This record gives sequence, structure tokens and C-alpha cells, in this order.
Amino acid sequence: MNGIKLAPHRLRAVVPRLSLIRPSFISSVKSLNSLPYTTPQTNQKHNFTTTSSKMTIPQLEGLQIEVQAEGQGTRETRRGDNVDVHYKGVLTSGKKFDASYDRGEPLNFTVGQGQVIKGWDEGLLGMKIGEKRKLTIAPHLAYGNRAVGGIIPANSTLIFETELVGIKGVQKGE
Repeated sequence: MNGIKLAPHRLRAVVPRLSLIRPSFISSVKSLNSLPYTTPQTNQKHNFTTTSSKMTIPQLEGLQIEVQAEGQGTRETRRGDNVDVHYKGVLTSGKKFDASYDRGEPLNFTVGQGQVIKGWDEGLLGMKIGEKRKLTIAPHLAYGNRAVGGIIPANSTLIFETELVGIKGVQKGE
């Protein structure tokens, strides 16, 4: 069987508790071909582009977000939301280290409370139910210089395919 299997309470025990500092979040971007923006820390100009159904959203340095499938409704995730998320996590080598799909049960946690790695707390903001995103997370927004469970080496960039299954108290399409 591939990958490690962590129950949500064990996953929460191994993730870092990081402060919630980030630049402004662009929560909704529909059809842009090129939009310049400036990173507050560096005052450096960047661009992002859309290609077919994939859209990259400018975000926290070290976090790349690709929207792979749009969700339904108008309600987007925000800090404090209790959410259910299905995911598959792989290393840059392509080796899978974990997947909620294998367990048949999404991960439940509260967004923005440090219950998951910072790359997730930030990368899942602004999602709609049913939306799928690919998150590429630099080590400093994941586990940093710590190896995890003999599966994730220290200083690893992690890639997650995520799907927002639900937001507590919100109906699908709302």
C-alpha cells in the first residue's frame, strides 16, 4: 500500500503551529490573461496567467496555487471555517506520501487555526465547495527543516491536489 496513513488527530500533532502573516489574498479571479501585482515585501512586480482551465493565483511567497476546477455557489472559505478537504500529497519526485482519497474520508479542520501546515491555511482560502486546487508549497510553509515520518524528507517542497468537499453550515451551491 502506498503512502502513510495519518488520522486527523495525528496529522494535527505533526504539523507546525505557525503565525498567520501573509500579504493580501486575491479571493476571486475569473478570466485574466495577465495581471501585474506588486509583492509588498519586495516591491517587485510579478504577473500571473491563465491557461485553459488552470489558473495561478498570486499568493504568499513560496505558495503556488493552480485552480484546476471551479467550485459552485458564491460562498468562499475564510479563516475560522470548519472544512472537509480531500487531498493527495506528493513530493517533487512524484512519490505519494499521503492521500485522504485512499482512506475514503476527507480531512476535517478549521481554516487559519494552525491545525494544518501554513501552506494549507493560506492556499485553501477563497475556495468554493467542489473547487479543486493544486498547491505547491515551499518547505518554509510546510515542515521546514524537519523530516516527517520517514516519508517526507527535511526541506521538502510539497505538492497537494486538493478538493473542497464541504464547509460546515454551508449548503452546496450556496
